[in-house]
Amino acid sequence: MHEEKESDVSFGVQMVEDAALGIYQQALIVSGDSDMMPAIRAVRRIAPTTRVVALFPPRRSSFDLKTSADATLHIWDKIPERHQLPDPVIAADGSLLRRPSHWR
Repeated sequence: MHEEKESDVSFGVQMVEDAALGIYQQALIVSGDSDMMPAIRAVRRIAPTTRVVALFPPRRSSFDLKTSADATLHIWDKIPERHQLPDPVIAADGSLLRRPSHWR
């Protein structure tokens, strides 16, 4: 059985609510599909000066997001791994924080 987490809906509702309250001037949406389009259209109506930037994960894109966003960026495959902290990181209390093995 498929279970819907409603994360896109929750994020979209929060995005619209925060735009209506003037909490942000620019939204960065990391997504490769058009699920956020209703929220983007609502932000455009409610807060037309708010910028929306779409960041596409590796090998993902959306024509709808691309044409409705103020700007787009592609996150290329090697970018995330080049921006990870060293492994391990020494926390303020002296403990070692390690990356999960599947991140290496």
